[in-house]
Amino acid sequence: MKRSIYIFLALATSGLTACTDDEPKIASGVAADVTAEIGEVSSRVAAASTKWSAGDKIGISGTSGSVTYSNVPYMTDGSGSFEAAEGVGKGIFFQDENQSTFTAYYPYSYDVTADNTIIKANTSNQLSSSSFNFLFSSGASGSKNSPALNFTGGAAFKHSMAQLIIHITPDSEDGFDPEGVFSDSEVTLKGIIQDGEFNTANGQAKATGEPKEMELALGQVILTVPTGSYNLMFFPQEATDAEVSLTYEGITYACTFSPKLEAGKSYTANFNLKKSGLTLEAVSIADWVAAGNPIKGDAAFTYPSEVNLNGHDADAVLMRKASSKYPPLYVAKCNLGASKPEDKGLYYWWGATEGHPVGYDFVSQNPPSYGMNVNELYANGYITSTNSITTVLTDKHDAAKQALGGNWHMPDYADLQWLIMNCVWTWNNSKNGFDVKSLETSNTIFLPNAGRISAVGNETTLCDYMSSTPLGEYHTHVLMIRATEKQFALINFPRNTGQSIRPVASVRYSY
Repeated sequence: MKRSIYIFLALATSGLTACTDDEPKIASGVAADVTAEIGEVSSRVAAASTKWSAGDKIGISGTSGSVTYSNVPYMTDGSGSFEAAEGVGKGIFFQDENQSTFTAYYPYSYDVTADNTIIKANTSNQLSSSSFNFLFSSGASGSKNSPALNFTGGAAFKHSMAQLIIHITPDSEDGFDPEGVFSDSEVTLKGIIQDGEFNTANGQAKATGEPKEMELALGQVILTVPTGSYNLMFFPQEATDAEVSLTYEGITYACTFSPKLEAGKSYTANFNLKKSGLTLEAVSIADWVAAGNPIKGDAAFTYPSEVNLNGHDADAVLMRKASSKYPPLYVAKCNLGASKPEDKGLYYWWGATEGHPVGYDFVSQNPPSYGMNVNELYANGYITSTNSITTVLTDKHDAAKQALGGNWHMPDYADLQWLIMNCVWTWNNSKNGFDVKSLETSNTIFLPNAGRISAVGNETTLCDYMSSTPLGEYHTHVLMIRATEKQFALINFPRNTGQSIRPVASVRYSY
């Protein structure tokens, strides 16, 4: 999916407004009507999104007539429109009827000048990768008669950096527990150059210096059982002697590989962890852009924006707008059974629609679905299909659907994955939970550490939220956030534990 950003600047001439010698003068000419388009990344850590957020700035340079513009900043409030960051009259104005070509880059730096176009950066802190997620656009042109300056199509923003995706899959048959591995291990990456520079004049990024070892922070891992994934960003380079190592329970497992990190490309390395060692199973290289609509497969298609909230409009928060890739997504302000966001609400078995308070014994009274495999769940009317990727609970067994009606339902695997990868999660110590802010709408929900219950007196205080997607014979996907370690993970837990539900509302489409 691509996103168009429109920057509308008012027409300005020297006679547009009167001014005294003490007032700032408005620049002469016709103001540029700028359109900027960027390609959405296929995956990301929260800080590395290429979607515009409040305060984002781009720098535009070029010449119109006798006036040269160098590193002119434009800033957005996150709504999709930009304004000249330094105020009225300090943007770009076309001086004549001749076509003039401009370039633009992101993120903006005040240190860039016509004589100094280089930005230096270090990529060792991947949790701050938004500071070195360099994008560049060239070829946009306009004139006084045609003031549209479109950084779109062939002139759209492109990635100057390279993406490295590392997948590590612990072998459960070898005795590894994925959750334990990724919460208690140390993962390091060697052989990648961390220092580099970005040329804002031509968009070229290059690595400089020597390779250095870096530790992959626990907060970077995206755990989709049984695989842990690290989405990283580096300066383009060909690393001939890189190494991934994982230390778990005092034993270090290591494997070398040679990633070719090209600008605008995504290099994926799949590793398998066994007791005998860490091995590289497969690699792939692809363009660093999002795939088309996984359901419709049509870039021109846009999902309808209407969602039936069944009278619960005041309780719904829009986290995702309708687009060609996704339908809109609303998330309830409170847990199911709660009256305010900070309340934990009730606890539910997977597939059961009756909630229970703290103190209910969830283990001794196992739910009817416990022990059923996917085929048995389908045969007994619990799930919509036997497709392990897309199946969800039927309406009859969806607690959120039964409680709220309309298009409300329990979140599925895709909903939880989207919230992990497209929101900023901030620990709120005073409320004991997470503020979750959508990078797309800037709206925020709060998720309390409601935990889960397995028996009377055996309650956890983690941030666990149950989905409607089953996994294997005994488990269902659960979104789990470890507050003390800031771990964002999709993991699985037994279906006989009581867990919280945060309802979502969207129109579901089958594959």
